[in-house]
Amino acid sequence: MNFRHMTLALQEIVGEGLERTVWLHPRSHDRVVKVRKPTARFDRNRADWDWFQNRRAVACKHIPEHFGFEQTDRGPGLVCEFIRDEDGQPSKSVKVCLGSGEVGVEEMRRHLIEMYDWLIAHKIPICDSNLGNVLYQRGSKTRLVIVDGFGFSHGPFWWAVKKFRPLITFNNRRKRRRVLGKLNKLAAGS
Repeated sequence: MNFRHMTLALQEIVGEGLERTVWLHPRSHDRVVKVRKPTARFDRNRADWDWFQNRRAVACKHIPEHFGFEQTDRGPGLVCEFIRDEDGQPSKSVKVCLGSGEVGVEEMRRHLIEMYDWLIAHKIPICDSNLGNVLYQRGSKTRLVIVDGFGFSHGPFWWAVKKFRPLITFNNRRKRRRVLGKLNKLAAGS
């Protein structure tokens, strides 16, 4: 791993998942630092970075920029773009926006279809269809950004996907159907 020279002292948590805690970068407030939890069984940071390095040629319209690793007082951390709305506020997840009624189901459906079509066209695998991992970035160019659950995961199925690219398209279409099904349930009020 390539580490920068100075150890970062992390202070402000901006997000948390099952495997990682996301901290505001102490020296650059347009970035976050994702630190693996001690209980995590899989090094998602290493997988994300390896995947991102191999896909740099693709303009990452729906995936945050990744900048590499830095040593922190909580262990090695993957530094990524902090997704914020045009007004500077942290972008909210699709799940939060739909739950609060800030964004309508039909508008979100259009954004999700556009995002999944882009992912399929660029053969970017999605390993988690959790709407909490997708941020709704507001601004002159509103977009959805996947902050976790892209690239290759682990396990025998993902080994096959890496070797046989058409499986990526199949998998992403399946994930798109699942996500749109969740939206249909929300629209129906269930």
